[in-house]
Amino acid sequence: MDHVRSIIARHFGVVGGELHVGGIPVSALAREHGTPLFIYDAQVLDRQFALLRQTYPKEFAISYSVKANPCPAIVRHFVNLGLGLEIASAGEFHQALRAGCQPERILFAGPGKTEVELEFVLGRGIGEIHVESLLEARRVGAISAKLGVRARVALRVNPGAEVQGGAMRMGGKPAPFGVDEERLDTILDVLVADPHVDFQGIHLFTGTQILDDSVLVAQYRRGI
Repeated sequence: MDHVRSIIARHFGVVGGELHVGGIPVSALAREHGTPLFIYDAQVLDRQFALLRQTYPKEFAISYSVKANPCPAIVRHFVNLGLGLEIASAGEFHQALRAGCQPERILFAGPGKTEVELEFVLGRGIGEIHVESLLEARRVGAISAKLGVRARVALRVNPGAEVQGGAMRMGGKPAPFGVDEERLDTILDVLVADPHVDFQGIHLFTGTQILDDSVLVAQYRRGI
């Protein structure tokens, strides 16, 4: 509850015991729009993005993950702010395009990509695909050869336990996400040797909701 109160104090407000969003009582919004109701404040989104953009050097690109909140208005808002989009399915690719995102600013990550999905996005000039296995790496190369394109890819790595941290842990154990760190060299050799693949880099994601800066620093160092 303390965390919730902190968020309300920083971004919204309480007047007479009632939550206000954008200066408007939630009861008034509920009367106008009915319930159940999801309420978002674009000014809060803008402030949080501005803080993130100012924190990182200009060389860092920032993408919004559609699965975080696929509400069309939210996705479109971030596209209008100049962000790229990260998707996890062909359905999200369609949604990204409808939001006005250019295909070259979309990256496709996550396990379980089908051949149909890969061919669909590669045929429409997707910006980058993050492969999760040797099979997927070879599949992307074969589809790219068939379409006569060169796929831009990154390789997702499941790192060792020493960079663990966060509420949801994604590394340091067998997982459906990425290739084990011990197999990195073998799969890199396959990617670099494929003339239909343009290797872009490493995808490293080990956890969420990391509030300890020392854990983040350890992860960044490991990635480098």
